Order: sequence, then structure tokens, then C-alpha cells
Amino acid sequence: MNLSRTDRTLWALLGLGVVFYVWYELSRPVPPDWRPTFSPKDKIPYGLYALDKVLPQAFTKQAIHRTNRSAYEVLTELNGQKKQNTNFVWVNVGVDLTPTTIKALKQYIRRGNSALVSSYYWPPTLKDSLNVTVGYGNEMPGAEALNQYTKAASEFSDTSAVKLRHNRFSGKGFWFPSFMVQMPFSRFDSTQTVILGDYFFAGSTPEVSYPNLIQKKIGKGTLFLHTHPYAFTNYGLLKGQNAAYAFGVLSHLPLRETYVDFYRRGSASDESRLQYVWRSEGLRWAMYGLLTLLGLYLFSGSKRRQRAIPVWEAPRNTTLDFVQALGRLYYRKKDHKDLAERKIMYFMESIRHRYQVQTTDLNEAFFEQLAAKSGHRKEEVASLFRFFDHLRAKASLTNEDLRELTRRLYRF
Repeated sequence: MNLSRTDRTLWALLGLGVVFYVWYELSRPVPPDWRPTFSPKDKIPYGLYALDKVLPQAFTKQAIHRTNRSAYEVLTELNGQKKQNTNFVWVNVGVDLTPTTIKALKQYIRRGNSALVSSYYWPPTLKDSLNVTVGYGNEMPGAEALNQYTKAASEFSDTSAVKLRHNRFSGKGFWFPSFMVQMPFSRFDSTQTVILGDYFFAGSTPEVSYPNLIQKKIGKGTLFLHTHPYAFTNYGLLKGQNAAYAFGVLSHLPLRETYVDFYRRGSASDESRLQYVWRSEGLRWAMYGLLTLLGLYLFSGSKRRQRAIPVWEAPRNTTLDFVQALGRLYYRKKDHKDLAERKIMYFMESIRHRYQVQTTDLNEAFFEQLAAKSGHRKEEVASLFRFFDHLRAKASLTNEDLRELTRRLYRF
């Protein structure tokens, strides 16, 4: 393919632009992934990779079971086994506390077990089944809205603190961004509930605080409800001294066999290639451009294309062309006699081939047959062949004789 100088320059500039863009995308810092996956596989800020690794330190020499089934299935199985003196830990950005799950949870606790449920978003069933209300009526939003909110709020500074009421933590606060902690328990039965932890804003006194960790006795066991699950994420455990707060919350559970819920966590490492492309801004726009070009190609290519119609030339009398070529050759040699003989000979051959008649006997029967097949009158045919005999009888021919022969052949 031959390209003009301008085309080569444009293609070179386009190639340099693509190379520069790829270099820019590869060299710029990768932005943090602020999605609250709460997955033990994820090392992103709001994953639980660090918690999964330090759990054995929180429950020293005790069996820890990481469950990958729903809380309802696990609790139902434990109730069927009549398990006693165990812990159940459920930490997530939002918990699916359906009426059947709460019923199984209560049955599990009544037998002498303990459960810690730490969640930022709570369903309405919390009020109906446990007589507890979380402030602001925080229904869990969709995944995309949740990711966008968490990303924006994570850029705030640490303006709120949480504290535990245990004597070991007296007067000590742990600072977090406000959005993580400002979700208090607004209503609960104070006769059956003990407040174990609170949060307060920067600039306010610790006395003006809001409960975020409470304890309820149910039968022989204990239920702990907590509204600050971000304390257990990689961000919460690895920032400053805040890991002490997460261990302080877990320390309210007895030191015994523990089941930890890790069911259906949207791990970043489990996402498909297409999900990764749509999550990456650069790759997403590249995909938009590719789809646009593909759409333009399909649109332009879908039009009906007319196949080129070949040009067919009309059949030519090649015999006459050959005779003319030979005539011009002999005419240059000035051998008119030989040229005339050649023309007559090839004319006779064309008659035999075209009209399928024999030229051995040039008699009256031949003239009649040729006249009938060629469409000429018999007298014209006989006159033409008598002219041939006249030319053959002459010793030499003139230019006028040759021109007359040519005229009669064309006329026939």
C-alpha cells in the first residue's frame, strides 16, 4: 500500500499519541480501591485480609471456623448440633438479618453461646425482632452508590472518635473519618441492654457521646451489636493504634471456639476481566471508543454493495482481422499477386468454416448452395469467383486490382 507523505506523517503522529497515552496510564499512580468488599481475600483498604490473619491472636489456642455459607445455614446447623459455649462473629458493611435468621440467631444464643454482629447498614427487622433502632434509618444502598459514597467519604479527615467503656480503655479515644462511626443506636430497651462503647465528634466532650456497641442478654447467652465494622478492615487495623479498638471489641467475647462469617463477600480478586475493565476509567473509555468504532464499521458495512459489472465486448470477426493484418504485411512488400492469392485462400477457408460448404468444385451447384447460406444472389456469388479466376490468370496485379479485390471481399 503506497501512502503519501501526509498520510505517513498522520499515521506516525497517531502511533506516537497511542504510545504516549499507554506510557502515561502505566506510569501514573494507581488510585486506591475504596470499595467496601469486607472480603478476607482483599488487601484493599476496606477488605478483611488483616483481620483474617490476626483472628488467631484474638482467640488464642481456640478453634476458628471461617464459614462460607449464609448465617442462617450456619446457625441452623449449629442449633441442630445443640452447640454450646461457642462464639459467632458477623462483620460486614451490611447484614441480611431476615426474620428467619434472627430467629435462628436467638435460638443459638439462648443455649449459652455469644454472637457479635458488626454492621454499618441494618434492616428494619432489627427493631421488630430485637427492639433496637439504629439512627437515621440507614437502609443499605445499591452496590454502585455504596462504592461511590465510600470513595468520596474516605477522603475526609479523622473528625470522630470511638471509645470503649471498659476500665482498660478509660479516657482513650480512637479517631476515624466521621462517616465510619456516626451511626448510633438511637432506641433500645435500657433495662435489658448494656452500653459498652460510644463515639463522639471532634471538639465535643466525651460526655456528649452516642452508643455504637451494646450488649443484650438472651437466655443463657449474649448478643453484641456494633455499628462500626470499618474498625475491622485493613484501614482500621493498620492505621495508627486503632487496632487496639478492634481487639477491644472482640475481647468482650469469651475465649472459646469461634465461627466467623465470610459468606458471599464481593472480593476484588474474584471479579471478572470485564468487571475490571468497567471499573478502570482508562480501560472503560477505551472500551467506549472501541465499541463506537465497531458500531461505525457495522453501520457503514451494512449498506448493500453493488458488485462490479464486467464489461463484455461485442464478438469480433477475427478472421477478417487476420486477413487485414496479412494484407498490410504483403502490401508493404508490394507483392500484390501473392497478397491476392493469400486473401483469396483465407476467404475460401472462412467460407468452409462458416457456411460448411466444400470449395473443391466451384460449379453452379456450389454457387447456388453458397448463395442460399450467405444470403447473396447467385449472380453476385458467381461474379465474385469469376473475378478470382480473372486475377489468378494475370501474371501481376496492380494497386487497383488489389483494392477491387478488397472491396468485393468486404462487400460479401
